Amino acid sequence: MAVFISYSSRDADVVGHLAGALRRGHHDLWMDDELSGGDAWWRAILGKIRDCDVFLAALSQNMLASKACQAEMRYALALGKPILPVLVGPVDSMRTNPLAGMQVIDFQQRSIEAWMELDEAVRAKQASAPALPDPLPAEPPMPFAYLMRLGGQISGSELTPAQQTVIVAELKAALEDDGDDAGARRDICALLRQLRDRPDVTYRTRTDVDALLGQLEPVPTAVPAEPDTPRRGRLGLILAGVAVAVVLVVVTVLVVVNSGSEPAQNARPAAPSAAAQPGAPAPQGAGETVAAGVSDGGACTATDQPLSVIPTDPDEPVLKIPQPPGWERNTWMESDGIFRFALYNNAMMSPDGVAASALVSLDEERSLTPADSLFMLKRGALSAIGATDVTAEKHTVCGLPAETVRYQTGAIAGLAPHPATLLLVVLQTTDRTYTASLTIEAADARNPAFEADASAMLTGFQMLPPAGR
Repeated sequence: MAVFISYSSRDADVVGHLAGALRRGHHDLWMDDELSGGDAWWRAILGKIRDCDVFLAALSQNMLASKACQAEMRYALALGKPILPVLVGPVDSMRTNPLAGMQVIDFQQRSIEAWMELDEAVRAKQASAPALPDPLPAEPPMPFAYLMRLGGQISGSELTPAQQTVIVAELKAALEDDGDDAGARRDICALLRQLRDRPDVTYRTRTDVDALLGQLEPVPTAVPAEPDTPRRGRLGLILAGVAVAVVLVVVTVLVVVNSGSEPAQNARPAAPSAAAQPGAPAPQGAGETVAAGVSDGGACTATDQPLSVIPTDPDEPVLKIPQPPGWERNTWMESDGIFRFALYNNAMMSPDGVAASALVSLDEERSLTPADSLFMLKRGALSAIGATDVTAEKHTVCGLPAETVRYQTGAIAGLAPHPATLLLVVLQTTDRTYTASLTIEAADARNPAFEADASAMLTGFQMLPPAGR
């Protein structure tokens, strides 16, 4: 994997053109288009930086203001990776930004000259890529970790008056430190409201929270907020940090480009962005198919489609998904450790080569977190990456708390906005919280065949307690 692109989600449109230009030049590249979060997802991001030959910084004021982008760049510098700044948007000062001493390629006009300079620079950087240092530098922590910690505390079972006072003080300080970031500001406000609405909230806490919220001016909504887990998802990361949910997410998939060629399926994906129950059946082997028309869990919805068993470890929940005819597994999309299962239907491919997709991820939090907290933060994460028309419906899947979220994606990596559906299911063991996410989308979501297949997968999805626990 040659090129890692670090960019702000606010610059997704121009970065999509940048990625397309690199693809046409037969460059391998990777850019995080996943709305996930959690430790596993963050480790996957850092792993991609370690594996890259060139760290391409899509330079703009948005990128410089993003804590996620800055964490990525600091790690790349610590690893000794060749850094290639490419200007994709306005910058307040070219003399005072961290990349001021490097040659910067201006890609704002997307001219042929800029493309030729970019292609030449990438190839030169690749040729000079050094080996990784030994030992490796320490991995940077996930951005906005304090919000994850506070989210976990606020979602807890009990808060004393003293604890509430401390949390209010921390959130007030967070507003002062990070309130200029629209995404962080929105997250902090959501946590303030969640604290205010707790049944054990004191009069003083409620008064202090209302005073803080009353001082805040409305956040402009013209530009999608910058997620602060590497892109597409501060709230997705908070979501995962509070419950390590959705590996945020969902809304999107990784945009992975292979040296000018597509995976074996010859199509690229559409960009998406309860307590344990006894008596769980032993999991079938990964990729095995269960007969149609059955339901393995007593509370699971029966399906007339074959059930494919999703690969999980013995101590993880058992996951199964209906696999309608025409939907084929794509292990290439599972190789990053972010998605556990990927299905594509090339018969439902758009003219620009985007196939209908169904992507499953699983995240683990080594603590207990209420499902409603995860669902609320997930919806916020979608808005943070530019999703619109977000609606949610609570229900159960195999007796577990679940929520189906429907939304319109933002324009990501050159793909036009389109409808998408996210299914979230939460399962708790004695000491852990697992969140499964199923994201289904297609460029033509009104295709009757796609609608029928999507409905079958959403209603027939199964999550069962771990067989080894």
